[in-house]
Amino acid sequence: MRIRTIKPEWLHDARLQGCSAEARVLSVALILLSDDYGNGRVSRSTAFEVFPCDKQPDKTFAAAWEQLESWYVAGYTVREQQYFHVINWAVHQRVVNPGKPRVPAYLPDPNESLNRFYLDSNESLTPDPDPDPDPDPDRSMSRKRDLRPRVSASQVQELFEHWRTRCSPKAKLIKGDDRYKLLASAIRNYGLADCKLVVDGALKSPHHMGENDRGTKYLKSELLFRNSEKIEQFIEYNRNPPRRPVRKPEELTPAQQSQSLREVRERVQREEDERQRNHDQQTKGNVDGTDFSVG
Repeated sequence: MRIRTIKPEWLHDARLQGCSAEARVLSVALILLSDDYGNGRVSRSTAFEVFPCDKQPDKTFAAAWEQLESWYVAGYTVREQQYFHVINWAVHQRVVNPGKPRVPAYLPDPNESLNRFYLDSNESLTPDPDPDPDPDPDRSMSRKRDLRPRVSASQVQELFEHWRTRCSPKAKLIKGDDRYKLLASAIRNYGLADCKLVVDGALKSPHHMGENDRGTKYLKSELLFRNSEKIEQFIEYNRNPPRRPVRKPEELTPAQQSQSLREVRERVQREEDERQRNHDQQTKGNVDGTDFSVG
C-alpha cells in the first residue's frame, strides 16, 4: 500500500464542508485504502478499520458513506464481491508508475445503490478475482503483461462524444485510428470520468479557448490527451481555472496595439470632455449668482 497525500484544497472543499466529521474522515480513509487506480474492496470489517473507537462503527460508516454517495465515491460489485471507486481519482492523487490493480476495474452501473451496496455486503474470505487474467500462463514469463484495466469501445465513444460536442462538432472517430488509441489509453490510465474532466478543464482555460497571441483555440484531442502531464494539467483546471493573462504592450500585435491606443485616446477625450462640462456649469453658476447692484 502506497503513501498517499491530502491536498490543502481538501480543507476548503465546499461540499465536504457540508458533510459530517465522520464523512470527512471516511473521505480520507477511502483514499488511503485505494489502489493506484482509486479502487478498493469494502465489507463490514472496513467500518471497524475506519472507525475503530466508535460504539456502532457499521451505522456510522453507512451514514458517512451515504453523504459521499455518487459525487465522491461509487460502489460496484464483481462476482458477488463489493468494491468502491473514488470518483475523480486523478484530481485527488497523482500516481507515478502505477502498480498492478489490486481489485477489478470500476465500470459505472447506474442501477447500483451505495446504501444497498454496503448494507447487503457480507464479509467473505474469497480472494479477489484477477483483474487481468493471462489467457496463456506459459507465456507470462516471456513477455510483459499489460496490467491496466481494459477499455470498451462504448467508453471510448462516450469520451469522444463528450469532446466532439464541445470542441469539434465535425470530428469523426474511426476504431483503431490514432485518435481512438489515444482516447483508449487515457481511459485505461485515468478512467472515463477523469478523462471527461480533461475536456471540461480545457474549456476553462482562456489560453486554450483562443485568448492568445494567435487568437487560436487549442482544443484538439491530440493536445488534450497527449501525455500524463497534459491530462493532469487539464484535470486540475477544473479545481483551479487559470486566470486571464495580463498582456504587456510589447506582447501585443500591431493591430492590437493600435486598438489599445485608440481606446486610451477615447478614454482620455471622454475624461477631458467631462471636466470641461463641469467647469462650464460651475462658471455659469458663479455668473448667475453675482450681485452687480451699486450701493
